[in-house]
Amino acid sequence: MCAVMEELKLETLIEAIKNLKVTQHWTNEQALTALNIDKSKWPRIIALL
Repeated sequence: MCAVMEELKLETLIEAIKNLKVTQHWTNEQALTALNIDKSKWPRIIALL
């Protein structure tokens, strides 16, 4: 169950980043910084975008 919740959280985060990129014309880095995502998680998230 925990893995499912973590995956759902990640999918929601990806959608939020995509929305910021489209609506605000931000880069991946700007969106990740605005959402206060730990830099150690950036490579995995960027790979999923």
